[in-house]
Amino acid sequence: MASAGQPGPAGGEAELALLNGVIIRVEPDEVAEALAVSGGRISSVGTNEEVQGSVGEGTRVVDLHGLTVLPGFVESHVHPLITGIAMLYWVDCSTPPNNSIEDVVRRLSEKARVTKEGEWIRGSRYDDTGIGDRRHLTRYDLDRVSRYHPVLVSHISGHLSYANSFALKQAGITKDTPDPRGGRIGRDMSGEPNGLLMEMGAQKSFASAYPVSHTEYMRALKAASEELLKVGVTSVHDTGVFGSLSEEEPGSSSGWRLYLSAYEESMRSGAFPVRVHALLRVDALDSFLSEGYKQTVSEEQLKIRAVKIVSDGSPQGHTAFFSQPYADQPENRGIQILTEDQLYALVSRAQEAGLQVGVHANGDGAIENVINAYERVLKEHPRKDHRLRIEHCQTVREDQLDRMAELGICASFFNLHVYYWGDRHRDRFLGEERARRISPLASALKKGVKFGLHSDWFVTPVNPIKNISVAVNRLTSSGKSLGPEQRISVRQAIRAVTIDAAYLGFDEKIKGSIEVGKLADFVVLSDNPLRVSPEEIDKISVKMTIIGGRVVYEGNGSAEEG
Repeated sequence: MASAGQPGPAGGEAELALLNGVIIRVEPDEVAEALAVSGGRISSVGTNEEVQGSVGEGTRVVDLHGLTVLPGFVESHVHPLITGIAMLYWVDCSTPPNNSIEDVVRRLSEKARVTKEGEWIRGSRYDDTGIGDRRHLTRYDLDRVSRYHPVLVSHISGHLSYANSFALKQAGITKDTPDPRGGRIGRDMSGEPNGLLMEMGAQKSFASAYPVSHTEYMRALKAASEELLKVGVTSVHDTGVFGSLSEEEPGSSSGWRLYLSAYEESMRSGAFPVRVHALLRVDALDSFLSEGYKQTVSEEQLKIRAVKIVSDGSPQGHTAFFSQPYADQPENRGIQILTEDQLYALVSRAQEAGLQVGVHANGDGAIENVINAYERVLKEHPRKDHRLRIEHCQTVREDQLDRMAELGICASFFNLHVYYWGDRHRDRFLGEERARRISPLASALKKGVKFGLHSDWFVTPVNPIKNISVAVNRLTSSGKSLGPEQRISVRQAIRAVTIDAAYLGFDEKIKGSIEVGKLADFVVLSDNPLRVSPEEIDKISVKMTIIGGRVVYEGNGSAEEG
């Protein structure tokens, strides 16, 4: 601890002091009693007496009364802007509140009644394996919503969509339309499109289905920020900066510019104080490199140095690519969106540009392709500290973890699948043996693979405390244990949503732990996750969220100012 009681790099009187707390520093693995902030950074950490030395008349002093402080949570894979859009403007088709397809049709119909004919009706978060009907939506279901509006509903995974006849006609999809590369068009017994669209190859005709205005962008980011701050998230990795939602340039490869400028404007106004590590969708890479982008906010607020690639789909959509078939669909191994050679070419392009790469890969077949492509690229373009990532990495095998460790490949695990879909992975998608190994955190830790944990919000609710609980307990939503041998300790889980998640974005030197000189990003909790029983962790609530020394969220019953 560097001169705990002395003013930090910013010097002078502290702007904020937190006293009488249980401050879990993460690194070093110590607990302090108090901390102070100057210039938006941590200036001292230690006992009350040590920190009091930097308290002056202008210092905001917060008496924690024994509450616990952690570094601010780092969400290593989320989609804030699209989630905000869905929250504010799209019909909620999730389960609950919908228990049947009739419920979904009714909600969409209510939206159609107040929408001008010809304008789009959008729905989101439909789950065919959660709804009582246990099937996909069809064009015929959605034709009952309206024949005078194009209707498009997104699956909970984000990898499938459902369109009505009006929307299919607008997109030019007919019986004679072949399946596109990297996608499938669902068909009925006669070969006619049934409304189901699998993966972006089939969905790209609808890329500009819901043009979004600048005002809607801004409102969406504000709504997303409010949700993130409530759960203590101070930094996010937005893994999908693209441009298909803009009314100014619908579907344009330059739409990323509008996406990023919306972030910057929201940050400057204070509407979106959360820090962002942005991963550009690979289809925007050439445009980004050729056109350039002059940033108007600091890299501590918005960093754009990474690329996102999608190599397969989702297990709950039966489109993740496996080496062995799905347990409930023995003829289906999923969809290989990109081959190893195609991945290699894209990763090489990004590496040559000096950018980090994260590749979405859920199934072990896709993970194998990604590791092979990464290995080839690293042989040709060696980089000592590349931090190449595999996003989700749900069904990674032991032999694949060995190779990841050897090559220095990181993982951002979609650990919440254990809770939200674990029962269905075991009983339907994967079978017992594969299901118990989804998000194998203990194995990854043992082999030395650095990883973060994420929610893929909007796919599951954003909640790092829940993610810690699932990592520690490995319980499904029905309360059953799934792969208990893959449990990790509370301390290890905390690291995975703080400093190790920061490491995935090359940010471990400025965030993720409570050390002098680091950014003053914290979360104040109602209880200590290291002290409560494992079963009680997900009952802990966020009392206060602080970014750069500024309190940006205060819940009920927060600490008192002294």
